[in-house]
Amino acid sequence: GVATLDPSSDDYIDALKACFSGELAGTVLDATGNKSSMSRAVDLIRHGGKIVFIGLYIGELVIDDPTFHKKETTLMSSRNATREDFECVIELMAQGAISETMMKNQEFDFYTFGNQYQKNVVENKKLVKGVIKF
Repeated sequence: GVATLDPSSDDYIDALKACFSGELAGTVLDATGNKSSMSRAVDLIRHGGKIVFIGLYIGELVIDDPTFHKKETTLMSSRNATREDFECVIELMAQGAISETMMKNQEFDFYTFGNQYQKNVVENKKLVKGVIKF
């Protein structure tokens, strides 16, 4: 089973660390669409951790930049999934049947990407998840 924690409790961070052998989470999936939750996601990841925003917040989102950089954070986003979709994906990842690398199907060079955006993204019917390499 997955531990259920109360983010409003005084011992939330300690309880979170207890779930990961004394460390913060390696990956945080935030599907809330809540400004406060999304802004604080960086506080929940360990050094080198990832944040995946799934819920959409309509407005400007502020993340503490020094913390973001200090942790060498990877920030990703996704969209349009249901609770059942999340439960299915979590189960498949727990079983090792799927991984995040299976979804990335194309890489683009940072220095030439802008010149071919229309072709590489807008008109690209095969693009699932692309990565821009620096």
